[in-house]
Amino acid sequence: MLRHRYITHIILFLVGVGASITTSYIFFGPFNQAAELASGSISNNEELLNKAKVLQDEPALGLLSPNEVNRTEAKVNQQLIDDIFRGLDPFRHPPNIKPDWTYPHTNWHPLFFEHMWTKYIKPNHGEIEFYFYLEVGSFKGGSIVRLAELLKAKYPNWRRVSLVCMDPFTGDVNMWDWNRKKKTQGHNFLSTGPNGRPQIFEIFMANLIDKGHQDMVLPIVVGGLVGMKVIDRLKRQGRIEQLPGVIYLDSAHEKDETYLELEQAWAILQECGAIIGDDWVWEAVRNDAMRFAKSRQLAELPLYAYAIKGNTNQQPVPGLILGPKDQWFIIKNGGRGCKFDADGMW
Repeated sequence: MLRHRYITHIILFLVGVGASITTSYIFFGPFNQAAELASGSISNNEELLNKAKVLQDEPALGLLSPNEVNRTEAKVNQQLIDDIFRGLDPFRHPPNIKPDWTYPHTNWHPLFFEHMWTKYIKPNHGEIEFYFYLEVGSFKGGSIVRLAELLKAKYPNWRRVSLVCMDPFTGDVNMWDWNRKKKTQGHNFLSTGPNGRPQIFEIFMANLIDKGHQDMVLPIVVGGLVGMKVIDRLKRQGRIEQLPGVIYLDSAHEKDETYLELEQAWAILQECGAIIGDDWVWEAVRNDAMRFAKSRQLAELPLYAYAIKGNTNQQPVPGLILGPKDQWFIIKNGGRGCKFDADGMW
């Protein structure tokens, strides 16, 4: 009996050690691997790369289990994922947070985009399509979701379109101002978490997953000016095959900020491509947009009627057309070699 008691104690001891080792690996494995990399104890290059890949694929705290992302064949999206994200799709580890569709001020208008695309953009490229749409200032995803829904419903080649969203997802001056305790604006703009950090990006991701558009949308957490300069450099280095054909600006709302973003957007926009803007009603945005259009001495664009109730075509300065709900657009070098089609269709 005594011998059996000793054997039992030994077995329990070994089980405890095994559990301890397993627990240690689960909680400290990634840190131990990082330490090995830092200390230089891994000498083989192939082994080092394998260890780095393991670390890269480790799910972070607060995220759900790894998720397979069924990407479309959109080339720019895949090139950016393979390059700057080192092969790890941002949607692979979705955030553990609920979607939030309470933001009431998304102005992006499907009919206005369709009008701009079919009559001003599509006639210029024939069989060569613009497959790269860049959005600067995405907030919680309202506008890009509307675009994805429109493309999937009406555009036959939607699977080839890369929708890239650039935003630091930290809010602008107004959002921090309006996020006061009394919530006079009626919306929790920043959605700050327990550590005080805005969770706008996590909600953006959750919203895209909720609507099923993670297959064609790629978010990049970066400010507009830096992000557009990155796109410029990647194209010049041959790391992406195409510059944007359409850029949607809904980021800067302070005096001179929109002008700076327009300059950078213009530099990376394809010839006869379009810059679409939002919030024309804002004085700072309106003045910067008109100042920019005048500085480029744009030719006057033809105005075509389109079926949006209550809308009247306006061109406050040559080359800048206003649409419904504070939307506006500019065509790059419009009127100088660019073609337009009053009867243009998808």
